[in-house]
Amino acid sequence: DDARAAAALEALSVHPLARAVADWADRDASDGPLEVSDVEEIAGEGIKGLVDGIPFEVGRPGDAEIPDALGADFIGTLIEVRRDGKATGRIALADPIKDEAVSSVAALAGRGVRPVMITGDAEASALSVAAGVGIPASDVRSSLRPEDKLRIVQEFQKEGLRVGMTGDGINDAAALKAADVGFALAEGTDLSMEAGDVVITRGG
Repeated sequence: DDARAAAALEALSVHPLARAVADWADRDASDGPLEVSDVEEIAGEGIKGLVDGIPFEVGRPGDAEIPDALGADFIGTLIEVRRDGKATGRIALADPIKDEAVSSVAALAGRGVRPVMITGDAEASALSVAAGVGIPASDVRSSLRPEDKLRIVQEFQKEGLRVGMTGDGINDAAALKAADVGFALAEGTDLSMEAGDVVITRGG
């Protein structure tokens, strides 16, 4: 029941990861759809609202501890489900590295562009992906909130650097807007596309 409630909330979210959660659980089971109201989405934190009159929250876990069932070497993103303020479970999401990511990062570096990863994901996940695509650990910033991403873009600019920012979610919008050039992904949120200077219309 909590999984269905989480999916019903996530179906109303603009976050790209929310789509995976919404598709994962069957929201239209035989006992009918759930009633969702008073929905509020908080950038960098998650989404909350009433599901059949019960308060639910889905988003950033209260702590960074990896559940034993996943193993200490889990690489991915954890989303916590809370019913009436109490954590009832977590959903683990993993996003595979695209085949062309390594050559793309190498091509940028070859043109004098310094690739830096700034992400809301946990450190272990961020470092693993960075290593997989060829970004040095020293250029990885993890567990960030939207305001942190904005601050990092501005810090690079204060150093006299021209900054290009790529993002797809509401958590990236402020940094996309502040960057010298913002590259938004069309598969992301409307807010990120509005904030970007360039919209990349398809993957690859």
